Amino acid sequence: MFIPIGPSVPPKNDVERVACLLVMMTGCLVVTGLAVASLALVISLYMRPEETFRARYRLIIKEMKESHIPPSQRDKVETFYKMYWHKQKAVSATLLLPSFPPMLPATIYTDIYFEATQKSRILRDLSYQFLSELAKYMETINYIPGDAIIQRSSKKSSIIYITYGDVE
Repeated sequence: MFIPIGPSVPPKNDVERVACLLVMMTGCLVVTGLAVASLALVISLYMRPEETFRARYRLIIKEMKESHIPPSQRDKVETFYKMYWHKQKAVSATLLLPSFPPMLPATIYTDIYFEATQKSRILRDLSYQFLSELAKYMETINYIPGDAIIQRSSKKSSIIYITYGDVE
């Protein structure tokens, strides 16, 4: 389907041509402006949680600098908030892997957890097939300072592998 752009009757003189060009350019600018505005709205809605978090983070850091908190304490607070943000944005499972053939997720999980299995003396010498089956049942959990990994006097039948941070 053809949609004509411009007037249905060709302009007869220079004034009509200039007026026609001005109307067409104004329409083009309006459409472009609407497209940019709608895209900016979508981006701002997507980025709102991050901007809110960053504003709060900047306010906390500014308050700590003004109140002369020791640098070591300030570093601990910064580390906490960085780990908190990492935990909030972390992807612990994907929806795509179940749709692939069963061999592909097993290979991906084995690659993800290979370093953890090789650092454990118990698992280091086991076959690749066993490690790939084990990797299917492993999961990534992101903890922030203050989270309880194991409750006191509870039994845990799993291996906890810590990639970075400290455990008390």
